[in-house]
Amino acid sequence: MKRRSFLQMVGLAPFVGTKAVEQAVKETAATQAMQMAGVSALGFSGSSLGAAGESPTETAEWAAKRIPEVLADLAKIKAMGRDRLVAKIRREDSGSVHVLDPDLVANRSFSISTKIRIQRERNIHARADDRVNWLQNQLANLQELAGLS
Repeated sequence: MKRRSFLQMVGLAPFVGTKAVEQAVKETAATQAMQMAGVSALGFSGSSLGAAGESPTETAEWAAKRIPEVLADLAKIKAMGRDRLVAKIRREDSGSVHVLDPDLVANRSFSISTKIRIQRERNIHARADDRVNWLQNQLANLQELAGLS
């Protein structure tokens, strides 16, 4: 950059900077006013049902209605058994492995295809564990919200 153009840019910086600050202040004030009115920047309220600021998912009635669904899903998975759950996830899984665990990378005696096969099995078992743990956590949270715990 030439010296003159740099000095011109620096000379205009205070004027450009104040206009940018004024614009940012106007936008922030408008956003805060819309939030206080219960309207987001997209033009609709944050909660589609109920009063402004109240989400329908935060009620004890909703939690009490949702508990039997989660219990049914959890019972279905437990009745299915671990082996059938893993087989179902294996059918659903695309089979692609994007990251290898460090212990597999460090093991030089395995071929890359063996490392990928082992990692794929680890990922499938982790997904099965995650599915069961997620349902159990949902059940615990819903019971707490409904006041049953």
